[in-house]
Amino acid sequence: MAKDVFRLGDRDHPEIAEAQRILAHLGLYPFAIDSIFGYGTYWAVIVFQQNNQLQVDGDLGPLTLAALRKIPITPPQDLYEIANLREVMKRKAYVVREAQYKLNMVGIRKDDVYDNAFSDRLVVFWINEKRNGKSGS
Repeated sequence: MAKDVFRLGDRDHPEIAEAQRILAHLGLYPFAIDSIFGYGTYWAVIVFQQNNQLQVDGDLGPLTLAALRKIPITPPQDLYEIANLREVMKRKAYVVREAQYKLNMVGIRKDDVYDNAFSDRLVVFWINEKRNGKSGS
């Protein structure tokens, strides 16, 4: 029986890798395509759901997967386009490293287990960033 909904912690399903490829194409997932529904995939799915007026639950269900499959994916056509894609990925990796550095500065390590305490510290971090005028939103 095929699985209908993929959630945090699921792995080794081709639908997860397919979603990761499309999310990466959209610039929402700058990580390896590994068929593991980890936190990177989870947050990318949430952003995609928010941007596409879908129920925001972080799950990769039939509606979210159908919406992702409507995104046209075209491979790079030449070396210039490939070079541009590499630059974009480098910038995204820099942003991820910068976010990890900032989180580390407030005591949140990238290997912390995501739980309520982590969530609370993350909320406090972003509130402080907004108060200090450092938030881009």
